[in-house]
Amino acid sequence: MAQVQEWSVYQLAMDGAIQVFRVVQQFPPVARNEMGQPMVGSTRGICLRLVEAWFRRWQVEGFGARLSGVAAEASKVQVWVELAIAHGYLTAKRGEELYGLYGELAAEVMRLRQRAVGWAVPLDELNGGEGDESAE
Repeated sequence: MAQVQEWSVYQLAMDGAIQVFRVVQQFPPVARNEMGQPMVGSTRGICLRLVEAWFRRWQVEGFGARLSGVAAEASKVQVWVELAIAHGYLTAKRGEELYGLYGELAAEVMRLRQRAVGWAVPLDELNGGEGDESAE
């Protein structure tokens, strides 16, 4: 894979973020602000953290830490989904779909986290083949 957009977990996160944004647009105005904004923010944060992880692959600890953050953020989205169902802003069916999507995302990220070493990439590959000349 040459770009983060090719990463299946990133594609799943982006799909989820778009779905949540569309769902939140149908919340009542007060709920859109109080519940929808943080919910959408969490989904966008997941995408951003995945991009950060992608560019931290040369540092296994940094890569793994970013992935752990993604899993935590996905769990937060699941809580927002539960609250939206409880308040009647989401149907149980739609809520279950979103809850499942973010559960799948968290599980996939934790599998990646367990294999972080296998994703390690030399720094010069992340720089497009240009080595770090200051280290010479």
